[in-house]
Amino acid sequence: MVLYSDLTPESPEMYFNIGELLIAETADDSHILLGTQFLAIGVGLASRQDQPELAASMCIALAWSEPDAKMAASLWDFALMLDPNRYSAWVVHRNARLKEQAVVFEEAAQCVYAARFNDPKRASELLARRDILRALQDGARQAGLDPVKIHRLLESMINDSHNDDCRGRVFITERSEGQVRRVVCQDHTRPIGSSPNEESLRMLIKLELVLLDGLRPSGDAPWATIAYLQLSEPAREPSLSQIADYYNINYARPYRRDDRWTSSP
Repeated sequence: MVLYSDLTPESPEMYFNIGELLIAETADDSHILLGTQFLAIGVGLASRQDQPELAASMCIALAWSEPDAKMAASLWDFALMLDPNRYSAWVVHRNARLKEQAVVFEEAAQCVYAARFNDPKRASELLARRDILRALQDGARQAGLDPVKIHRLLESMINDSHNDDCRGRVFITERSEGQVRRVVCQDHTRPIGSSPNEESLRMLIKLELVLLDGLRPSGDAPWATIAYLQLSEPAREPSLSQIADYYNINYARPYRRDDRWTSSP
């Protein structure tokens, strides 16, 4: 077994070996995180030492262990940038996780929609699924929302659905003096679904849009809509700095000593 004290930046393949071992042999989140950091530092070391094939292999290892599908795709892109010979593998695997995630995210958006439009049975069934709950949490984080607050809000709306006079239809039919007219339900402020208040409605719509990925800055959505929902974010190409930021490592600190990364052996 390789000891951390044996690590040397001149041998990035050691970081590859340790990273893969840590990820493969444990279910502990802290060890998996450490394993990804070994791989992330190894990518930088190999790339700077003109070993693009090794750096690309570590990018791919990171992509397989990365739970975020978009980051995994970005890692595949960077692997291809480093080593164009990975093209055939890139074609097969680059979007596989994104496609799987898209199905779950769409169902998570349906959960939000069902809660907003008074379909408690459907909303409750979806919310009970672990993959849907995880997608809602991920979507909330991407939208800059509190996942716990979102979960409590959805549960509250499901539980209180029987108190909605219009049953999610927003309008109520009133009959008076032989006339029939439709009026807005007093529980709602605008005809786009139920919610306890305007802040909650804004959060749910923002979450729903992020889950469907329909209003990203790279799309055709009006700037005013993106700004109002605070969805704008800078576009980033795959790079060493992106990997360093994401995995919270510094290529100038490649030594592991006393449970921390340092710049000296």
